[in-house]
Amino acid sequence: MARYRVASDVRLEEQRPLSQRRTRSPQHTFHVGLQPWVLQPCIIAPVMAGETLKNALLQARLMSDPVASRTQGWWLEFYLFYVRVGDLESADVLRNMIIDPTQNVSSINITQVIAAHYHTSVNTPSWSYECMKVVARAYFRKEGEAWNDFQAAGYCPFVQMAGTTVLDSLHTDAELGAPTDSDLWLRNWNAYQAARAAKLTTNTFGEYLAKQGVAVPPQLTEPTQDYRIPELVRFVRDFAYPVPTVDPTSGQVRSTVQWSLAERVDKRRYFAEPGFLYGCAVVRPKVYFANQVQAAADSLLSTNNGWMPPELDTDPHTAMQKYAGGATDNGGFLKPDATLPAHWVDIRDLYLYGDQFVNGPIEAGAYASLPALNLSNKKYPTATDSAACFVTTDGTQRIWGDGICTFRIASRLGAADTTV
Repeated sequence: MARYRVASDVRLEEQRPLSQRRTRSPQHTFHVGLQPWVLQPCIIAPVMAGETLKNALLQARLMSDPVASRTQGWWLEFYLFYVRVGDLESADVLRNMIIDPTQNVSSINITQVIAAHYHTSVNTPSWSYECMKVVARAYFRKEGEAWNDFQAAGYCPFVQMAGTTVLDSLHTDAELGAPTDSDLWLRNWNAYQAARAAKLTTNTFGEYLAKQGVAVPPQLTEPTQDYRIPELVRFVRDFAYPVPTVDPTSGQVRSTVQWSLAERVDKRRYFAEPGFLYGCAVVRPKVYFANQVQAAADSLLSTNNGWMPPELDTDPHTAMQKYAGGATDNGGFLKPDATLPAHWVDIRDLYLYGDQFVNGPIEAGAYASLPALNLSNKKYPTATDSAACFVTTDGTQRIWGDGICTFRIASRLGAADTTV
């Protein structure tokens, strides 16, 4: 006869080996309203150290409110990042919380009302907001720019216009230290060296090691925040033109932009550190620079240096072209204005990245007020530019999206003990 009796609702199980793993398949759904050029989070899925992402499936349907332009195409972009705990600005707080149950995280509680974009509330941490800081800084900002330098209402960052243009290396005298040598060759050389010194062209020690085929030190031990870079797991980009659609509110035929996505993630990712699978979406309309008043070729190719003679291949600084700015701009291709500063353009950008051509007035919503007349902003659209993409320009219009992302992750977690 048994010495101890076991209640009928109690089950005894042996401890499983720590190396045994099962597959968990979480489904993360989202419904978002996107503004043009605003990076919007839509998925945040926690992962644990030692897990492996086996694959994932993203399905989504998006449709815009009526847009102003009937011809301008739009890009839809979706990003999936693996954001490690060590990547976050709050890494020390979160690491301490994981190993110490008494650790208080109130120091990173949200105080701003950012619920509209991050699906959160005040007086709690927002891991989506913490992830956005490092993702925006690492992937959507140039060196020296803060992640929130160009920010939409609701604390989400604006991204740059799609593509790279002749304005990519445009820099003001203030950025380069205003080289004033009378000799043209020496002045251009000083401007080129100033650009390198100001890290407008970069060469970090980590980049030097990578060029030699040597692995850069792991991010787990990286002390510098700027070098903690989340891993891009999947990038999707789809282009669509506006299509005629009947507006249900007025019965009028309006143009809308629509996308249907069904994308897979098939490459396995091992998670060496706890963190998040963080999904973001952004829509970038194809627009033109309103403050570029002529083809850059007409201005940049008016001298011998503009045609890049082979004799100057060993002198890369000779491709630097200076314009005086001001109300006349002395033959420059930007809109003359009293606030336009003296600036430099790299002629090679015209050959490498291309230019725009506009032969007259175009539809509403096809222009962005860039670059700013004082050149303080060269590639980031504003809330006004975003609102102008739609028929109704009061800032309430959106690209509405609904979707689901299913992950298959090898994990030590099995079925929840509380599952019925």
